[in-house]
Amino acid sequence: MKRIIACLVVGVCVFALFLTCGNAFGDIRADASENGSAAAATAATNTGESVGTDVSTMESDLRGVDTDGHSEIEQSKPPSVDADIFAQALCELKVREASSTSGKVLGALNPGDTLGYYETVGNWHKILYNNKIAYISANPIYSMLVDKTCTNDKVEGAIAVGLSLLGTPYEYGSTRVLNYNLSENANFTGKTFDCSAFVQYSYYAGADIKLNGDSRSMSRQGTEVMPSDIKRGDVIFMTSSARQYNTGIERIGHVVIYLGEGKILHTFGTGGVRVQEYSDFWQNRMIKISRMS
Repeated sequence: MKRIIACLVVGVCVFALFLTCGNAFGDIRADASENGSAAAATAATNTGESVGTDVSTMESDLRGVDTDGHSEIEQSKPPSVDADIFAQALCELKVREASSTSGKVLGALNPGDTLGYYETVGNWHKILYNNKIAYISANPIYSMLVDKTCTNDKVEGAIAVGLSLLGTPYEYGSTRVLNYNLSENANFTGKTFDCSAFVQYSYYAGADIKLNGDSRSMSRQGTEVMPSDIKRGDVIFMTSSARQYNTGIERIGHVVIYLGEGKILHTFGTGGVRVQEYSDFWQNRMIKISRMS
């Protein structure tokens, strides 16, 4: 009997131990499951924070596209400039961030540099500079507007070369870039110009057009146009004090390039190459106008 009772006691103890272990194992599994879920949730949260609240935001940033699908680069592009007009510097000219002399200086232009044009605001031209909206002085001494429909590449090439020579000293009888037979002159230096040497060089270097080296023989070239039809790049032949009483083309003693907007580009006397108004003084000396391109 005692043996039977002992066996029963052992069985009960074993069963109790089994139940205790089972609950412990169940708690371990439950903790593992809960901790696993929490860890997963924490990992997901941490991943979201490192990428950003919205993963697409980071991806959009990397692509340069906002959440509406518009390119940020496109949004930052300035509006299109006037298709028919450009602005041109007539001297070394500051480019400013605002239409004021107190505006930040963004850079500087060289004589002849051209820029896309928007509009004129007071005394300032609103222009496109390095893909940004900026401003340059609208003072006609410093800049001008050019109608693209009234010019061509050869004219612009000749004018760009001419403007690049602003301030180059005047010398009567200076060396020409071309000889009388229109071959290149090996002795040409370009350090000085007289009026016809300047016009010849501008058209040769900028437009590959060969003009004669003196104003009278040059006047026989090109196509004559009426004063009412004058255009940018036309060459104006004028008389001079020393030749005004001569006859025919012998009256011609000066030659200039017409820039448009009532301006001429030429050289004479102290100061050399310059831009001036095509004033009554010069218009009254006009003998002939020729179009060379």
